[in-house]
Amino acid sequence: MLSIGLSSCVMEDPAKPIEIDWTKTGTVTGKLLYVNDLNITNPVYKAPPGNDIEIYATIPYDDIVPGISGTYVIPKEKIKYESGTYTIETPVGNSGGSVYVSISDFYGIKNESGKTKEGFWFIDDFVTPFVYPGQTTIEPDEHIFDFRELFVDGSPL
Repeated sequence: MLSIGLSSCVMEDPAKPIEIDWTKTGTVTGKLLYVNDLNITNPVYKAPPGNDIEIYATIPYDDIVPGISGTYVIPKEKIKYESGTYTIETPVGNSGGSVYVSISDFYGIKNESGKTKEGFWFIDDFVTPFVYPGQTTIEPDEHIFDFRELFVDGSPL
């Protein structure tokens, strides 16, 4: 006896890429500051040294194209940083959106209470809401780096 089995398969259309409309963009701008000498009476806040601070920014797809889930990573060429000031250009839908920002840490020396400390400056991630097409959202406050001292064998350096 011979038996033959037949089956069929249906090809599904692959998902189409989401088209980002770069004609509708909003801009976020703000300042990054730190202080490395706490021995003085009035500490001076200034831009971090150099221009090698890395800034990463995302926006929910739903804030660009309603009804789409996921997160859009804003391309590096749309993020500018120089001398403590950052600017992020992002696509955004007519209803506006929120930009999620992450800043890289940087290594350095801090003077405090007559002692030199070695460590990293860092900023917690933050969100800039109310970004609308054709508008610039200026962060109302500067973002200040905090300091985390390096430790070796449980003791500060």
